[in-house]
Parts: sequence; C-alpha cells; structure tokens
Amino acid sequence: MALYQYNFPTRIQFGAGAIAELGGALKEAGKKRPLIVTDRGLATLAPVTSTRDTLVRAGLEASVFSGVWGNPVKSQPRLSPDGTQISYLAPSETNVLNVWVRTVGRSDDRMVTHDTHRGIRSSFWAQDSRHLLYQQDVGGN
Repeated sequence: MALYQYNFPTRIQFGAGAIAELGGALKEAGKKRPLIVTDRGLATLAPVTSTRDTLVRAGLEASVFSGVWGNPVKSQPRLSPDGTQISYLAPSETNVLNVWVRTVGRSDDRMVTHDTHRGIRSSFWAQDSRHLLYQQDVGGN
C-alpha cells in the first residue's frame, strides 16, 4: 500500500484569541506589509478595523483594500423554456441572494423566494415554464 502526503504551505490558525497572535505570526513569516482584502460593506466594521489596528500595534504596515464587490447586483440569468420570462439571482432588501423573475420586455421584476439567511446560489426553470427549481443551503449542509 502506498502512502501519500500533501503539504499545503499555508499556516491556518483559528480560535478565540487568534487575531491577537496574527501580528507575531506574520512577523515570524517575514511579512511587513499585510493587506486585508474585503468589500466596502465590511471595511468599516469592527472585525476588519480592529484586525488592522492590531497589526499596526504589532509594528506592521497594514492596509485595507475594499475594492472588491459583495453580492452581485444580478447574476445567472435564465430564459424560461417558453421564452416569456427571465429568472436571475439578486440580493433582497436585506442583501441576501434570492431568485427573481421578470417578464421579457417588461420591468415587472419580483422576488419569488424569500431566503433570509444564507442565500440561494442557483436556480433552473422546469419544462412547463411555470415552476423554478432551486438549491438552498440549510445551516451549511
């Protein structure tokens, strides 16, 4: 029987107090200018600002880049089999991805699912063009 080994060169450290040790771990790895990458919505929140402050206090030249996007405005457009409707994923008022439907040639967009937690990642039209099938995550499963 053959034995295999895979070494991923990334150190992963997590748990209570891990952020407090991050500056020392980065210095140990020879890093001087860590970059925190996030979106505009998270950039001003405590998890990002306190992490940056912790790194600066550790003597590192830490900075934040917040030019990435959060949820897409609209994605995965799908034309119904009869060609009369388009479904797509878009965030709800609470910024959770849901399935929306629009009649071709009109501006009658309506949200047809009501996920409030993890968001819906994909949907498909049934052959009858009246029903949509979608996958929904429940608690990470």
